[in-house]
Amino acid sequence: DKDLQIFSYNQMKDKVGTIVVLNPNNGEILALVSAPGYDTNLFTKSLSQKSYDELLNKKGKPLINRITSGQYPPGSTIKPFIALVALDQGIIDENKKFSCNGSYHLKNHKRPFRCWKKEGHGATDISNAITQSCDVFFYRVSELTGIDTISEEMYKFGFGEKTYIDLTNESDGLVPDRNWKRKTKGLPWYPGETLNVGIGQGYFLVTPIQLALATAIIAKDGNTYTPHLLLGYRDIKTGELTRYDFKENAINVQMPNKKNLERVKHAMYRVSNESGVGTASHLGRAGSIEIAGKTGTAQVYTLDAEKRKSQKKTLQDHALFISYAPYDNPEIVVSVIVENGGSGSATAAPIAHKVIKHYFKNKEKVSKK
Repeated sequence: DKDLQIFSYNQMKDKVGTIVVLNPNNGEILALVSAPGYDTNLFTKSLSQKSYDELLNKKGKPLINRITSGQYPPGSTIKPFIALVALDQGIIDENKKFSCNGSYHLKNHKRPFRCWKKEGHGATDISNAITQSCDVFFYRVSELTGIDTISEEMYKFGFGEKTYIDLTNESDGLVPDRNWKRKTKGLPWYPGETLNVGIGQGYFLVTPIQLALATAIIAKDGNTYTPHLLLGYRDIKTGELTRYDFKENAINVQMPNKKNLERVKHAMYRVSNESGVGTASHLGRAGSIEIAGKTGTAQVYTLDAEKRKSQKKTLQDHALFISYAPYDNPEIVVSVIVENGGSGSATAAPIAHKVIKHYFKNKEKVSKK
């Protein structure tokens, strides 16, 4: 969608990061932004080694396609997926509550695991934990679920492996587990690392296109399609046009309990719509369109909260937001990552909100013509 592509690209001016806009009903990529970009016209003529090296080493690394090659901690955007695993495995039910007073003390661990909300969230169930992004709740859930179950179940959402989008140099991301730690680090898996995985930190890494696909899997109740850019191809001899058959690349993820899925989806709805509660509710609807989403803030560097603001921008947290709309009948999925953008709620969510609003506003214009 040329218009949507230009609009999305403009949202990332002076920023480093990505926007993916995906149609979950057929896998079509509607917009794909890896920022900063570069002038592709440079490659239509002979480019000196010096000019190429300058571009290669330019600040922001514009030649890297962050959509497929960028690997980021998912932060709290992983919480809906962790929640669904815990519910489906019977680790918790929708009524289970954990008390959050701002931190959780793991047995035999010196330092507490802190929640983003210093004063805590109080007694919190799964819906409120997603809506308010309570870290302590997910520390407890991940501890009870265990790294073996978490790592195994994350693959069904497309994490830890290629999406097979029709682009080159796609990274796998990383779903860490005991074997990976032993092979790569020569060390055992520690309980505290499971807690970090439960809030999308530690060794866990995802690509932007994986986040978009995983969101589509939830949005469409497990039934979506491989992301693709190709619409079709024409035979140069006969002129015959063959359209890409997206149905041949269907993705069907078994969701054993539809009620659990609806609980998670409704919590994502609350994130964007429940005023004063949801972490992105300050944005409201995109016109008349209701959005479901999840904010995320991923630590780039371990800094004390008091010191973090005074450090260089390159040490600031990444801002993330995953979303789909309309809530009751998804047409588009939008995932946004702003490197060193700080809060997902303040930085990434507003960008996604604008993109969704623009998409449906243009759709309305076209339908009136």
